[in-house]
Amino acid sequence: MELRIFDRMLRWRSVCDRVLSLTASEAFDRPGACTWTAPLDEAKRFSPERIVVLPGMEDAYVIEAVREDTAAGTVTVSAGGLLSYFGRSVIPVHRRVTGAADTLCASLIAEFGAAALPGPLDLPETGESGEADTDVGPSTLLAALRAVCGAAGCGMRLSFLPETGRFAFSLRPRARVPFFLSRTQGGLAGSERTQDLSRYANRAVVLGEGGVAVTVTAAGLFDDGWDDAAQPPRAVLERVTEFSAADYGTEALYRAALEARGRRILAGRRPVRTVSLRVSESTAADLRLGDLFPVYDDAAGLDVTALCTERTLTLRGGGTTVTVRADVVGETGNS
Repeated sequence: MELRIFDRMLRWRSVCDRVLSLTASEAFDRPGACTWTAPLDEAKRFSPERIVVLPGMEDAYVIEAVREDTAAGTVTVSAGGLLSYFGRSVIPVHRRVTGAADTLCASLIAEFGAAALPGPLDLPETGESGEADTDVGPSTLLAALRAVCGAAGCGMRLSFLPETGRFAFSLRPRARVPFFLSRTQGGLAGSERTQDLSRYANRAVVLGEGGVAVTVTAAGLFDDGWDDAAQPPRAVLERVTEFSAADYGTEALYRAALEARGRRILAGRRPVRTVSLRVSESTAADLRLGDLFPVYDDAAGLDVTALCTERTLTLRGGGTTVTVRADVVGETGNS
C-alpha cells in the first residue's frame, strides 16, 4: 500500500510503500482516523500536520502524532480525518440556526472555521439539502456542524484535492441503494449486532430562568424505527443559562426555545443500535457512506434496514480487509 504524503503547505513530499500494518476509518458525519506502522527508517517522512492520502479510502488524514521505537525498529503514526480541522475552531456563543443544511454549514464554516485549514476552501453551492432547526454553540465548530447535519438527516465530508491544493466541504446525503446483504446470497461474511441504552433518554426536562420548566418527550419526534412510547421513562434534566427570556421578548418564544433545546438533547441520546458487517471485497468497493440497504443474517437474528456510517480498512500480515459499520434505522422483519 502506498501512502502519498503532503506537507503543511500542501506540496507533495514523498510516497511510503513499506507499511507494515494499518487501520483507517472514514465516517458519515465525523472525522475518521488512521494509524499505521512502518520501518523506523521511514520516520523522516512523517511529521505532525502533514496530510496523507491512501488508496481505497475517500478520506484523507492529517498527522497528529509520531512515535519512533528504536527497540522495535518501527515508527507508529496516528492521524485524524480532515474534518478534525473543524474541531480546532470554536463557536463561543449560543445561536439558533434554521434553514437548508448546506447553507447553514457554509455560513458557519465561513465565519468560524476557514482559518483552521492550511489551504483555500471551496464551500458547497446552494442546492437541495435537508432542513435543520437547531441550537449550536458554545462548542467546537465540528460539534455545531454535526448538530446541523444530524437535524437535517445527512452527513458531511471535507476533501483534499491534491491537484489544486484546495479543500472542499460537502454534505453526504442518505441514499437507498440496490443492495441486499445476506450470508446466504453472498456479500456478507458475518455480522455483529449491538443494542445499547446506556445513554438513552425519552424525556428531557429543561429548566430556564424564573422557574420556567419545559418537558419534552421523544414519542413521535424521531423516525428511526424505535418505539419511544413503549419504553419505561428515562428522563434527563438540563439547566439553560446561555440564553434568557429577555433574548426572545415573550414567554411563548422563550418556552419554544427551551423546547427546541429539549429536542436537541433527546436527539443526542437515542438508543445505539448498530451492526458491524464483514463484507466481501466487491461489496466493500461498492458501498458508500450514507447508503441505506437491507441486511439479513439468520445466524444473528438480523433483519433490518441499515445506514452505512463507517468504513474501516485494515492491513495486516500482507492482507487487506474492509469492515462496515451501519446504524439500524428500521426493522424489516421480526428481529
